[in-house]
Amino acid sequence: MNPALLKKSAFILTIAASLSAIASSRALAAEPAASTVLVDIIPTTTKKNVDSKALLTGLKQSDFRVLDNGKEVPVQSFKAGATRGTRPISLWFIVQCPEALPPDWHSEFMRGKTQLLKPALASLDKEDVVGVAHWCDDGSASVDFVPAHDAEAALAALDKVLSQKAMDFNWVQNRSGELAMQKMLELVVEDTQHTKPSRLPVFLFLYGDHCGVYEHEADRILQKVLETSGIVFGISDGGVGFNPDMLFANHQINFVVHYYSQQTGGEYYTATNASLFPSALDFILMQLHFRYTLGFTPPALDGNRHTLKVEFTKDARARFQGVDLKFRQSYVPVAEPAAAPTSQP
Repeated sequence: MNPALLKKSAFILTIAASLSAIASSRALAAEPAASTVLVDIIPTTTKKNVDSKALLTGLKQSDFRVLDNGKEVPVQSFKAGATRGTRPISLWFIVQCPEALPPDWHSEFMRGKTQLLKPALASLDKEDVVGVAHWCDDGSASVDFVPAHDAEAALAALDKVLSQKAMDFNWVQNRSGELAMQKMLELVVEDTQHTKPSRLPVFLFLYGDHCGVYEHEADRILQKVLETSGIVFGISDGGVGFNPDMLFANHQINFVVHYYSQQTGGEYYTATNASLFPSALDFILMQLHFRYTLGFTPPALDGNRHTLKVEFTKDARARFQGVDLKFRQSYVPVAEPAAAPTSQP
């Protein structure tokens, strides 16, 4: 099992008792203004000397600084997940369809195991929704289940995708699979942009991350994800070992899900024992539900990528030594697209 997941699992056990009294219902947050940039922050630590409950429930707006392209900007809004002030989430299960390849290269390691995730989904808040999307190396991509409150129906849709007959495809000399993944992400982004009320999109890849893509293509998709303020996570059985030294090579990004998760403030978890997948999902949902959200007004709606940095103030650094803050590394300041409310839940 990945040592990082072992440490994070221990962190879950440490804080579980202290958080059990917090109610599980969440009110829909007010819609942000079109010019407001929302930054979701997940504090993490494996240090025993840090008060985990205070870290997740006790941080204040005055504990943070936000820098846009290296210049500090005023924080205009602050929401804490512990008080149910942050937006509910739209959790997307994302998989690659079965193929005649080693199971740990794509998503077939989840075949017959999706019900293992059901207990973790019980921690979803009442306004959270779950959707399913997939892509195939033949170039096809689709949304299989539009996000809804029915987690069991979403798992059934996921099972249907993973139970398809394995596709025998000559992927070595064909980029159709890489392009299909991009198409699938565009479909998810489009659904997110045109669905009300606003939720935080969470792209959860159940995928071995055996995929590379040209840098300019990865950045084009990343920009679309950043425009939604989405966060990317991944879970796999660890069959394809991630090598950070090989992430960038020959103008190509290998391990593209790792790259997306790093850039959006998410994480990629591996566990060789499938019984630990629910713990990974439970930890992901816990981080999302107890995140902090800062809002600020960008200097200009220029549509360009801005580097983003969130850090503790000097006083907060002294109080929370050994704490890391996860957040998206950049954002794209654009006006919120006009969209009429839909009948979707």
